[in-house]
Formats: sequence, structure tokens, C-alpha cells
Amino acid sequence: MLMEKNVQSLQIEFAEWKSKQDYLVKHVDELRADMTDIKRAVFQAKWMLIGALAVIAVTNTGAITELLALIK
Repeated sequence: MLMEKNVQSLQIEFAEWKSKQDYLVKHVDELRADMTDIKRAVFQAKWMLIGALAVIAVTNTGAITELLALIK
């Protein structure tokens, strides 16, 4: 089957394959940048949640009033 194809048809196939590969590489790079932004947002959200839970825990135990009493 490969022998039946001439050089020109092989060049056309290669050009099509190359353009598809370039397209895929470009979009993978864009996805990588998007994933970096998503990872950063998830990291920030995680630490905001941990901070909020810490604040709730401290306020529910009354530790703030005890600390203020010690300062005075």
C-alpha cells in the first residue's frame, strides 16, 4: 500500500499530520497554563477554609477573651 502512494501524496499527508500535531501542542500548552491557575485557586481556597475553621474554633472556645484578659 505504501508503494502505491507517490511523493506528493505523502508530503500532503505529512503536512496534515504536522498541522494536527502543532494544533495539539498549542492546546496542551494552553491547558497546562489553565491547570496552573486552577491549582493556585484550589490552594488558596483550601487555606482560606483552614483559616476560617481556625477562627471559628478560637472564637467558640473563648480563647480571644482569655487572651484579652491576660493582656490587660
